[in-house]
Amino acid sequence: MRAIIKTNQMVAEERRVQIMGFYLREFFLDQFPKFWQGSLRACRSYYGDGGFNTEVAVNDFNGDLIPYLGRKVADIKFKVGDIVECVEGDELSRLGIVAAVPWTVDEVLAFNEKMHLHVLDYSDDCYMVYFLGSGDTHSHPLSCNVFSPARRVSLKLIEQLQKKLKEQQRN
Repeated sequence: MRAIIKTNQMVAEERRVQIMGFYLREFFLDQFPKFWQGSLRACRSYYGDGGFNTEVAVNDFNGDLIPYLGRKVADIKFKVGDIVECVEGDELSRLGIVAAVPWTVDEVLAFNEKMHLHVLDYSDDCYMVYFLGSGDTHSHPLSCNVFSPARRVSLKLIEQLQKKLKEQQRN
């Protein structure tokens, strides 16, 4: 009996490790969507162990897009060259390497002054990430879709991703 219980605990622990992360999405009730993102208020992402990853605000309480004002430097979790796992859609994740980080508060202020208006929204709260493959394989995943890798990454894969980043930086 003791061996069966131990085996079941081990299986439960393995399943916990396989959960990369999860999302809490906040939606408005009884509000007609003004934009394509509908009644989504905010998205918070968490690691599989329940630890907080980050949050992206989308709409305010009137259903209007919230302007993106930049992230505090301390709230930018990854730096250029970090290996990350990015969620695409709701079902696929893949490893990549960070090529650019979300805009900081100071960068957004300078941009807005230059443009004389505010044009950034939640979709600008993103990283630029390169993936393996031929040609330009970059993407701009929202901050809430970028995680530390759920599993150990092989040295060979790290080297391939670093090579990809260097190639793209030269171009």
